Amino acid sequence: MLLATRVTPPNGGSSSPVDLQNMLDVVDRYATKWRYRFNSKKSYILVFGESARTQASLRGSRTWSIGGSPIQESDGAKHLGILLSVNTSTVTRTLDRSTSACSAFYALTPLGARHTCLNPCTSILLYKTLVLPILTYSLKIWAPTATEIQMLERAHNKILRTILGI
Repeated sequence: MLLATRVTPPNGGSSSPVDLQNMLDVVDRYATKWRYRFNSKKSYILVFGESARTQASLRGSRTWSIGGSPIQESDGAKHLGILLSVNTSTVTRTLDRSTSACSAFYALTPLGARHTCLNPCTSILLYKTLVLPILTYSLKIWAPTATEIQMLERAHNKILRTILGI
């Protein structure tokens, strides 16, 4: 479970630590009613909209819990394969997507997904089916800038040149 709070939330999230704890209590009551539990060791609190100095000074004083177990505050976490961080820009996310896509492709190369082994059409089909979704996963959520789109295009072109043997 990943919970986030903002100093000034536009929508969703909570506007204060007290509001966030109230939300955690509601979630805990719901979980108790339906007989399941959240693992507090796998849950994180991300606080957006604060300076790094403010976060560092408040980190030890703010505490949250769910079901009586404390939840730690973190600078970042990976949720459904998407890197979320309070201190980094979306460029870091874009680099993460590019690296993951290239890693997936190079994991396929021993299976023949390169110009000397498989038919290029088969390699392209593998690329479109497996690698391209990894590269473009969650683009609609973070709305990449022109620079980030260029970064994704470079990774895309690098893989295609490898497939074609260029």
